[in-house]
Amino acid sequence: MKRAIKISFDSPVTLVFAITAFIVQVVETNFQLGLTLQFFSRSGSMTWNDPWEYLRLFSHSIGHADYEHLLGNLFVILLLGPVLEARYGEKKILGALLLTALSSSLIQLLLFRGAINGASGIVLLYIILVSAVNLKKGSIPLSFILVFLIFIGGEGLRAFQTDGISQIAHIIGGVCGALFLLFTGGKGHDSEENKKHLF
Repeated sequence: MKRAIKISFDSPVTLVFAITAFIVQVVETNFQLGLTLQFFSRSGSMTWNDPWEYLRLFSHSIGHADYEHLLGNLFVILLLGPVLEARYGEKKILGALLLTALSSSLIQLLLFRGAINGASGIVLLYIILVSAVNLKKGSIPLSFILVFLIFIGGEGLRAFQTDGISQIAHIIGGVCGALFLLFTGGKGHDSEENKKHLF
């Protein structure tokens, strides 16, 4: 008898994030309840006595302007997320996601007055992290340097050509990815089970 094929929940942090973002977009598009503006978007000011403001410091990464915006981000996140969670573990990836979202919010509050939403910063964070999966002590892969320079440089250039808000979010995501690697030394799980999941 053939063994039944099971669907595995292989990367819980990435999958929960992606599913939540997709559900929010479906509800927003079909029912137009204003959920994105109210709960999943970060404005340019902070009302300190409003508890929802503290949620939006992080939740703005879940809301997106439209399906094109959402699917473009989810494509990269779902592609790279399982590799990163197998390498670094769910807790470290969740911490990196929260750090990226919070950093993007704080920079936006300090420098801009427009609204910000979307997972663009997380996309760049994932790209930076996955490019350094094989980072070794005392050695920095050339591919990591090139990816970092191309994306950070490209987003920095676009920041001067437009309002700069979404581009700054990209840049913050990349910087958080680099800091994450710096403080963890690029080290992840060493178990054989996790090594099997890497590419």
